[in-house]
Amino acid sequence: MGLQSPFYRPTKSVDHGKRLLPQALDKLAAEDPEHVIGIIANPGTMPNLSFTSLTSSQMANAVNFTSHWLRELLDKDSYETIAFIGLQDFRYWIIILAAMKTGHPILLASPRNAIVNNISLLNAANCNRVLYSGGGSPLKGHAKDLQSIISGLHIHEVPRLEQMIAIRSALYPYNKTFEEAKKDTVVVLHTSGSTGHPKPIRINNAFLSRIDLDILAPLPSGTMLAGVTLSRRKRLNYLGAPLFHMSGQYMLALSLFFENTTVLGPVDHIPSAEVACAIVRSLKLNSITSVPFIHQAIFGARGDELRTHLDELDHICSFGGMLLNHPCIKRLAHHFRTIVTVNSELD
Repeated sequence: MGLQSPFYRPTKSVDHGKRLLPQALDKLAAEDPEHVIGIIANPGTMPNLSFTSLTSSQMANAVNFTSHWLRELLDKDSYETIAFIGLQDFRYWIIILAAMKTGHPILLASPRNAIVNNISLLNAANCNRVLYSGGGSPLKGHAKDLQSIISGLHIHEVPRLEQMIAIRSALYPYNKTFEEAKKDTVVVLHTSGSTGHPKPIRINNAFLSRIDLDILAPLPSGTMLAGVTLSRRKRLNYLGAPLFHMSGQYMLALSLFFENTTVLGPVDHIPSAEVACAIVRSLKLNSITSVPFIHQAIFGARGDELRTHLDELDHICSFGGMLLNHPCIKRLAHHFRTIVTVNSELD
């Protein structure tokens, strides 16, 4: 099976490992404003999906809009930790980048957590402000429940994605050098809570830059670096995992550092086998990044049905379980150049 576009190669004009994500987005928007960073299935269209695209210029404007919005909301403390609980859409990435620009570490608390676990996380992160998306959804109720229990907690609904894109916003500058910003905590993830309350995991810019450094790793002759080389520009990668998980941050970095395109399911459905199979039928995916049960649905019970839709697929990344010797993968092994397995827990 051939590959549709050349491998990404490092160049002297790119300082790999020292790029900061907000600056990478602004540069991409200036140089290639119509580049599609993400594609999301429209709600209410299962199983015959339609999609909406997000270009680099739209995302850059949305980040600038949200940065100014955050600045007005939080101007009393430029380093205050904020939390976000949201629907599975690209506002996750926009809020993260806007928080970086405005200097606020952002806690991505799982909307699937019990109230008591998110209370513990907010206290551990010294966070007294929660942003949420999905007004009228259970997420608003979750935020209100937190506010009713935690004294002094402020909650704010974030603007709609359409508003972030449509209102033209001035550039919100982010002028830090990598040396100045590398130790800044930018995202706070958390453990699963399987051994007690979830515990914060603080991610800094140096950690995220590790994804950008992979391209510089020396390779033996005849080999390829799967995680980066097969996530090169213009490829479609379905993410069947939550955006509040590390996989969401990984795909954000790949999308901005290496200019591929991330595909999400509709916000009215959580990542599932049904959603993944509908996306496979609708788009010619180049790679799939997901949890094992979704891979099993695509390549196992429904493999024969979906085979003709997998002609362009050459990369599988699994979170939380081994797939290399799985029977469903062996049946369709001729489709793939690489299988990457990453062991990590999903909440």
